[in-house]
Amino acid sequence: MVREGYTSIVKRVCLQLFFGLLLCVISYAQPSSEVVPPVSILGSDPMAALNNKESLSYGDVINYRVIEDRDETKKLTVTESGEVNVPYFGTVKALGKTCFQLAADIKPLLEKNLYNRATVLISLEETQKGKVYVVGAVGRPGPVEISPVEKLTVSKAILAAGGFVQFSNKGKVKVVRKTGEGPKDRKEFVVDAGAVLEKGQLDKDLVVEGGDMIIVSEKLINF
Repeated sequence: MVREGYTSIVKRVCLQLFFGLLLCVISYAQPSSEVVPPVSILGSDPMAALNNKESLSYGDVINYRVIEDRDETKKLTVTESGEVNVPYFGTVKALGKTCFQLAADIKPLLEKNLYNRATVLISLEETQKGKVYVVGAVGRPGPVEISPVEKLTVSKAILAAGGFVQFSNKGKVKVVRKTGEGPKDRKEFVVDAGAVLEKGQLDKDLVVEGGDMIIVSEKLINF
């Protein structure tokens, strides 16, 4: 009698353990709506650590990634229109924004129709922001800073360098642009800056890039 009662208790305990284990397995197998653990579980918001000091300029290259995608990091370039082409979405204004500000702008755009949650990570890979160098027949030869929020053209750079002097060859301003590390890795452009500044022919102007050298020569015959 005692032996049968003991056996009955053992069976009941084993059944309870079995059904408890079964419930745990079923709960664990339920699909989750989240691709990655909530930020609170990760301990911090990765987007909060993004650069919020340095603003983006024309030609800058950024590293772009959405954590929930599990895709590899993509490189995006700030175009001449000041935008970046965001995968799966389209163009977004980037000029003058920091990496943090751009990520914060992109996040709600992605979450509107594409993601339940988007943790956008952006970092600066390569910057074109810097200086161009104006040399030759101008008022103040030397470096000219490139603004992060406004395109710098040949004519604007010449004005910033003190403008033309008396015998400047305004119609044949040369721009030399380095394209690689070799001595022949370069491009040259000729700009009629006189037509731009004196006749308003803006279509003849050229947007410059960091490191460009603008050479203003003198006329061969000065009269």
